Amino acid sequence: MERLMVVKLASQGCTAELWLNGLPVARVTPLAPDVVVPVHEAAVTGRNRLELVIDPTPAPLRPRLCCRPHRRRWSRRRICCCRA
Repeated sequence: MERLMVVKLASQGCTAELWLNGLPVARVTPLAPDVVVPVHEAAVTGRNRLELVIDPTPAPLRPRLCCRPHRRRWSRRRICCCRA
């Protein structure tokens, strides 16, 4: 039985990337804050490594104040496995 695994990534006020086993699989920005992508092809049998990177801009290019203090920022990820 085949399984379909999807990731839902959402954020507010920041850019975020989701990496699975060293591969970037999803990216959200303040202008496109939600994404759902299939990731079953990047998953392996056994342990998988899931990484959430907030504001993945290279450090020298980051501004000193990346957002206003009163703005709320967050990012969330969910993994769903569906049977096909």
